Amino acid sequence: MSVARVYRIKAAAGKEAELAKAIEGLADWVRAADGCEGLILLQNNEAQTEFLFIEKWVSIDHHRRALEAMPPSTLEPVGAVMDGPPDGSYQDWLFG
Repeated sequence: MSVARVYRIKAAAGKEAELAKAIEGLADWVRAADGCEGLILLQNNEAQTEFLFIEKWVSIDHHRRALEAMPPSTLEPVGAVMDGPPDGSYQDWLFG
C-alpha cells in the first residue's frame, strides 16, 4: 500500500503566489525522486495563505531516503516565503 506525506504549509502574508511558485520548483525534484508516485498542491480558497502539499510514496522509507538525498538548496525558496515551519504527517493512501 502506498503512503502519503501531507504537509500543511502557511505562506507569509502577501507571499501566496511566491509560495506556490517555490513549491512548484520543489515538486519537480520530488517527482523525480525514487519511490515518488505523484503529488498534488492545494490552496485553501477561504484562507489563501494555507496550502496542502500531498506526496504519494511507495513507502515511508522511500520518502525518508529522498529527504536525506535532497540538497538543502531545494527547500530554501519555500522556506523563504513560509510563515513558520510546515506541519507534516504520514497517511495511508486508501484509493485514488
